[in-house]
Amino acid sequence: MIVYRKALLGLHLLFRLYGSAILRTAVWGVIAAIQTTLLYFLPDNYLNQYFANGRIMIYTLFVSLMSLLVIFRQNASYGRWHEGRTKLQLMTSAWLDSCVKCLSFDGGDKVFGQPDAASMRFKLDCVHLFSLMHGVALQFLRSDWMLANLAEHDESKLPPWDAANSPTFSPAVMDYFVLRSVSHRRLAYNAAHPIPVVGLLTEQEVYHLCGNKPERVRSLSNKDWDNAKQRPSIFRMAQHHMFANSQGKYVRGAAERLYTLYFLVHERFRQRLTEGGLDMPAPILTNMYTSLQKGMDGFEQCRYLCDTPFPFAWAQLIMVMLLFLQFTAPFAVVSAVSDKALGIIFAAFSVQAYWALNEVSRELEDPFCFPPNDIPLARLQYQFNERILAAACTELPGRSADPQYRLSVQEALHSAAMGSLGAPDGAITADEPARRAQHDDCPV
Repeated sequence: MIVYRKALLGLHLLFRLYGSAILRTAVWGVIAAIQTTLLYFLPDNYLNQYFANGRIMIYTLFVSLMSLLVIFRQNASYGRWHEGRTKLQLMTSAWLDSCVKCLSFDGGDKVFGQPDAASMRFKLDCVHLFSLMHGVALQFLRSDWMLANLAEHDESKLPPWDAANSPTFSPAVMDYFVLRSVSHRRLAYNAAHPIPVVGLLTEQEVYHLCGNKPERVRSLSNKDWDNAKQRPSIFRMAQHHMFANSQGKYVRGAAERLYTLYFLVHERFRQRLTEGGLDMPAPILTNMYTSLQKGMDGFEQCRYLCDTPFPFAWAQLIMVMLLFLQFTAPFAVVSAVSDKALGIIFAAFSVQAYWALNEVSRELEDPFCFPPNDIPLARLQYQFNERILAAACTELPGRSADPQYRLSVQEALHSAAMGSLGAPDGAITADEPARRAQHDDCPV
């Protein structure tokens, strides 16, 4: 995700090339400029005369319909991007709330004593399992099926917001001009931005997550998983993008990892309850499970955005109308604008504007896939780890702690009760000081 400053009237944004939809659609503006130039210097033809005879209103109806289609896709795409970010934050906050509650509900005895060995094991397991569950969920959203991309959390290694600022990944030249979703680019990007997890994976966890069963980690659209890591030929890339239909984002075995960890978290809670831990009333303990469920609901909302693309029929219709606009707009410009330089510029910018809006929509409708405008999942995982670690390392002050802060709070409460804090001037009457003095002289 590109994070930018709102300075210099936003003019500095013009110099950002990687991730710019304007650069990716500049070729269509150049083609429109060439078309318009040729029409200005070629003899008049039938189409120019057709638009010049007052029939341009018919073409205006087409342009209006085209604008409605593009704007609708723009609104729908931003809605998908906004919903993906919102539901992802819901998942993060719900699981963070559940983790904090389970750490608090099992935090030792009721007289501020030190937790026993079983309670410490439960705390460590909860921090690790919640971090791993959150990380695997983010792995699925970015189409990452490799367990090797789960790295141990290191607080000194902060993942970047922007892929362009990554010290381990450099965009290729083609990444500036097209949206890259081919397998070898996705694998390289995911490997350069690993998902940090608190604690290493145990052998049992690797076994349950199917890391030792490569036959289960296989894409439906790629029979040979190793070939996906290699750069394909230009012919194979063109064949894949132009003629091959996608089979959907599903990898047998890896797609269910989150539910395996979701079950392990519930099992760890059940074990601790049988050991006598989590000694809280049932209505309060239910909130912990409710937050856990809300987090899973948020993930499913994000998952449906990944599994359900923008409708093909609508995308195909917009593409056909864009191509029709590309090759007819120069005729309308030539018939309406007599100045050649102004007509060429107007044709290039107007045609490219439609292509750029459609390109922005194509990128936003998949909020987890296309860097650098995607949601930075590795950075969000790092922040999630830091929050649960902060909660796990925090202890409530005991009885022997310095009570000075309680005295300061008591003085603030007394001042507030006397009306010296936050009271507007108009709320104090003229006889208020005398009434307060009389109140202070009264014996208690």
